[in-house]
Amino acid sequence: MNPDFRARVTAALAAYYGILADDLDRPGTTLHPIDPDEWDGLLELVPVGARTAIAVPPGLRAEVRRVLVARPADHPLSGADFKAVWGDGVARVGGVKVYMMDWAGFRPFQPDPRYTVRALTPADRAAFEAFHARCSPDDRAESDISLDQIAPYGVFDGDRIVAGASTYLWAGLVDVGVLTDPDARGQGLGKAVVSAVCEHFRRLGDEAAIVCYRHDVHNLGSAGIAVSLGFAEYATFDFVYRGTA
Repeated sequence: MNPDFRARVTAALAAYYGILADDLDRPGTTLHPIDPDEWDGLLELVPVGARTAIAVPPGLRAEVRRVLVARPADHPLSGADFKAVWGDGVARVGGVKVYMMDWAGFRPFQPDPRYTVRALTPADRAAFEAFHARCSPDDRAESDISLDQIAPYGVFDGDRIVAGASTYLWAGLVDVGVLTDPDARGQGLGKAVVSAVCEHFRRLGDEAAIVCYRHDVHNLGSAGIAVSLGFAEYATFDFVYRGTA
């Protein structure tokens, strides 16, 4: 990743988590309180400079502080720290790889001409819901796309949506989610719809909008989309889900 662009990304993340510029080189952990939402049991341990930044909902604040005080002040928390304090049966840890789009490296992609790629509107709701229903619950949860999010786009095969993407704000950045119909995979349609979303933001010319792309470390297909479109890898970080023993 271009060093100047990396510095811009780090500055944007630091602004979201409330990390002062002078603290970016100081190892440790920064907790950022957030309001409760549907991810109330999930923590993302995001590297920001030398620090780990964690957005913490109300229901987990006491438990996260219990982990924090069990480690030295200059120790950036990891998933292993949560397992050590909460126990293996409670702290469920996974990994996320995150990429950022530096427009200098963007490689747009168009699918086979039989497909149409365009922005979605409220008139597409029935087609979108039918598409969504054809995908598995796990795929829907991981993609987290919605017609009601920012910049929804779809790939159409006739009147049928076969791939979709949309964005929402994550840690002050624009995060892209993508979902492809199981019967239409292997044709570059996920790549095409993510490309269309990227084109949308590039046309806006908003220098403040950094487009990012995240996926589970085991999702190699999603990794292929990011790399082939020119997203630059920024970091790999842990996520922790607090379950019950």
